[in-house]
Amino acid sequence: MLTKLCLLPLAVALLAAAPAGAQESPIDRVGPLAINLDEFEFYSPYWPFTDAFKSARPWISQAIDNEEPFNTFETIPVTSEGWPLPPSNLAAVNVLFRELDFLYPEGVYTVFWEGSGTVEFTLDGTLIETVAPGHARIDVEPTWEGIGIKLYNVNPADPVRHIRVIMPGFESTWTTQTFHPDFLHEIEPFGVLRFMQWQETNFAPTVDWSERTTPADYSQAAEHGVAVEYLVELCNTADQGGWFSMPYLANDTFVREFAKYVAQNMEPELPVFIEYSNEVWNQDFLAYDHAEQQGALAGLPGTAYEQALRWYSQRAVQIGEIWRQEFEAVDGPAWSDRLVRAMGAQHANTFTSETVLDHNGAAGQVDVLATAPYFGFAYGDPANTVSTVNTPIPQIIEDLLVEVQGPVAAKVAEHVAIASARNVELIAYEGGQHMNARGSGFNNPVLVDKLAAINRDPGMFDVYVAYLNAWDQTGAGFMTPYSFIGPYSDYGSWGHKETLGQPLGEAHKFRALINYLGLPSGEAVTYGNGCQNLKIGSFGVPLIGATDFFVSLSGGGSKVPAQLLISGNGADYLGIPLPIDLSFVGALDCDLLVGNFNATVLETNPAGNLLTQVQIPNDPGLIGKTAYLQWTSGVAGFGLLELGLSTGLAVTIGG
Repeated sequence: MLTKLCLLPLAVALLAAAPAGAQESPIDRVGPLAINLDEFEFYSPYWPFTDAFKSARPWISQAIDNEEPFNTFETIPVTSEGWPLPPSNLAAVNVLFRELDFLYPEGVYTVFWEGSGTVEFTLDGTLIETVAPGHARIDVEPTWEGIGIKLYNVNPADPVRHIRVIMPGFESTWTTQTFHPDFLHEIEPFGVLRFMQWQETNFAPTVDWSERTTPADYSQAAEHGVAVEYLVELCNTADQGGWFSMPYLANDTFVREFAKYVAQNMEPELPVFIEYSNEVWNQDFLAYDHAEQQGALAGLPGTAYEQALRWYSQRAVQIGEIWRQEFEAVDGPAWSDRLVRAMGAQHANTFTSETVLDHNGAAGQVDVLATAPYFGFAYGDPANTVSTVNTPIPQIIEDLLVEVQGPVAAKVAEHVAIASARNVELIAYEGGQHMNARGSGFNNPVLVDKLAAINRDPGMFDVYVAYLNAWDQTGAGFMTPYSFIGPYSDYGSWGHKETLGQPLGEAHKFRALINYLGLPSGEAVTYGNGCQNLKIGSFGVPLIGATDFFVSLSGGGSKVPAQLLISGNGADYLGIPLPIDLSFVGALDCDLLVGNFNATVLETNPAGNLLTQVQIPNDPGLIGKTAYLQWTSGVAGFGLLELGLSTGLAVTIGG
């Protein structure tokens, strides 16, 4: 049994009803936190869709009878929707969940397709049976390699197409259940989903509406980003607002058609944020180059940098007006009850905020100023490599606490004043730590590993708590941490979780976000292989001071003696009192049982089941720690009890 944290629906937990006669702002309906979704690729460590093939990579070429070399780098023609047409001497190959180190769901996947050709499953996927033409079941045992799909002998007149790789448990519901419940569960705390990365905003060369990704395209991990239809469907399904970014090259037709689709199809109570591109002030981005060129062509005043900022400002206003028109066409004068127009600026440079808001009175035509109050930037500076590597992590944590409550908070207050003076509200389009190796430190494994270790340290919980409280005390609006889930690598440790389903006891940054929202943060997850069909389960949320958390045993046989074994982080017993006396440090699997038995024996009921209360001490020091629980069942008094161990339960304690 898998017991997940059941977060309160956002509408109940975070939003109060507006007083009679008052109109609640769409900004207020977001709550304290939005979230940036990380890039969506075949190697992304999360699975938003029940159809895993939506994350497919570009097709690569391979020999028909050999997997080596993995990619022969020969061009594979494709149909207009992206389905491959390999020549007779080659195979076309795609891979899902690559490089995830076993961290994606195992089990039986169901594959559907249309057309004629040979479909072969490789790497982590093994054919179980061909149910019917175009319908197979495969067994998947996750490794680093991912699920391989190999196509050859494809009929050009009737090519293999419309491949669907349905994740375990959704064979009969995937057509009506687009999004995976594990993904929906973990985004639940956040009021708005920022789609900048899902839209490939920093890189997509999209100009016209005709170039966009559609649901018919073979993959949504595409050059032009995820289709707007899926973005809107996700918001409607999750009951969360959406933050959309228009491509930096987009023409007015693209902007208007995108806005029209959102206005007509997004649930009317959900807030909608619109932004032109992302960080156009950032001279490392393509959007800045475009703005600088356009600013010069328009003859705008100032230096090249000022011209770029002013051109960005007026283009952002133009795009916001197009969106306003389309929402007004649907909602009439009530368009402002849904739509929020954002203007972005560099947090470290208040000049950018003043410039973009003051150009041609732009502040009167936007609703929010959005900046990114990051911290820890200096630790990735190549000039600080020796210091970063040699400074103990506890000292770095202390220094970060000083930074977020001092310089970072002071800069936030400056932006709040700038925004307030112009009658707009300050929000964060991104935020959190920014400890990524740069310059000569980028390929320095010692520096990269140290920065990742800081991000994984439990002290980051305290840093984030202080950071979020400092942000809140300035009077700023909501925060949008960057990012939701992402792997740690040479490029940085951006994810607040490293993979979907990562326990809160390991994800200290994410735990701090949950803490900031005031939501329960305990969870219990089963693991391992039980002997003799013995299974453990749990009921309730494991919070400090909880008296309503229970652990169950099933499959024990009628009237069989049993006892519950427990250990804490590492070999440290947490001291959680149980209805039985024990001194055992638990094991991970049925054949790893070691230790002493000093427990009072309980007895299963006639159905072979057992349920016992676990009272968790009201000790804040336990928050985020993990206890490991396991039943042993059999005949008492004979050393190792005859029936062995149940599955295990990893219980992360919340507060």
